[in-house]
Amino acid sequence: MERAATLRVITASGAAQQFFLRVSRDGDGTLTLTLCDGCTTWGGTVRDSGLTPPKLGMTHTDFAERLLDGLQGAPGTEADEFSVTALHDDGRLLSWSAERQGKLGTKSVIKQEVSLALERPARPGAGLMELLLHQAHESCALQEQCRRAAQPPSSPSLSSPSPLTPTLGSTLTLGSTLALGSTLTLGSTLTLALALTPHPSPRCREEAVRAQRIEDEGVQLRQVACSL
Repeated sequence: MERAATLRVITASGAAQQFFLRVSRDGDGTLTLTLCDGCTTWGGTVRDSGLTPPKLGMTHTDFAERLLDGLQGAPGTEADEFSVTALHDDGRLLSWSAERQGKLGTKSVIKQEVSLALERPARPGAGLMELLLHQAHESCALQEQCRRAAQPPSSPSLSSPSPLTPTLGSTLTLGSTLALGSTLTLGSTLTLALALTPHPSPRCREEAVRAQRIEDEGVQLRQVACSL
């Protein structure tokens, strides 16, 4: 099943280095990953047939869902571990692992590795800015969806704001709940919040939780960007 992209911060074990990680899944089950250390960006995909579920005790489908939850930072995956290893061609090997509790109380570790190729943007830092701008655009779209879903049917005449489309290098002020400060740079502050009506739909509540998680990671995003 297709799942929308998420952007988060992960900490690689060992060196304790932080990275931005963006992950999505298309309708064919292919995962698309983008990894960024604030300056350099790597990207890659892994098809459903390339997954490495355990031979016993877990179906391929269950492993695919658990992997995606872990990569996207879903609730309950806080103990998952990541490592990032340099490859000879300037690429990176992203490794994910999680502990799994068996039915008889036994514990095992499930793993997945993904090879990521070096991306060469037009200028240093452009990859990070693209990631943040895409996330800002997606948050604006989610906010608009919730506004439309919660709008009373008897109020079709209410005017709706024009869609906001952030672009690379532009100065952004996205409504009253999403602001990127002045022109987006690696030191900019990203603040994300979702405005909901008193009676949001279940879909809105889910997106609100997701937006809150993004906002909670805002400090980490800023610290990584400002440390470059």
